[in-house]
Amino acid sequence: MTSRYKVLSIDLDWLQSHFHLKKLNTLFFEKIKTTEKIVFSKHHHMIIKELFNKDTILLHNIDHHHDICYEDWQVSDIKRGRVTHGCWVSNLLYLRKLNKYYWYKNGDSNVLSVDNFVGDLMMDVDLLYYVEEDLTEAESVDSYDLVFVCSSPEYTNIQYSMVYDMYKDVCKSHYESKTEETQLTPDLPNYPLWIK
Repeated sequence: MTSRYKVLSIDLDWLQSHFHLKKLNTLFFEKIKTTEKIVFSKHHHMIIKELFNKDTILLHNIDHHHDICYEDWQVSDIKRGRVTHGCWVSNLLYLRKLNKYYWYKNGDSNVLSVDNFVGDLMMDVDLLYYVEEDLTEAESVDSYDLVFVCSSPEYTNIQYSMVYDMYKDVCKSHYESKTEETQLTPDLPNYPLWIK
């Protein structure tokens, strides 16, 4: 049996209160101790570069957005191998790489839009998909293969914008050998990546 590639993905737009920050700090600082790799990026869809060559992915995504698909135009982009920040999860689904998906949402996250697109994209994909608000399941994973953190500056509350740099500084100071930062070129919010 193929082992799962365990991913903790953190989009800082999830932070809406000091309670959120406290919960996220507890999880983050515990999991970076044992993870194999830590990657920082401004834009969430850069995670594809880390996951493109992986299979049987177990994804824990702490994010205000589900990043499955939000717009009709994204469906054709996904089928052509074009990845943007609001649909990278569907790119993984379409490539049959995602095995299990936990999405940790906020109370005001848009959950209903997922059903508008799944028929066009998932087809016969048998995905175990869970929508959570509590981080318990993410905490229960002993060790992640990858911890990915994105700042999403166009969506993140300004009062939490410093969290990205704080997390990055801690990781570079204490876990330099397994920490890196990646960026888009050009560094624009919805600049696409091509995976085909």
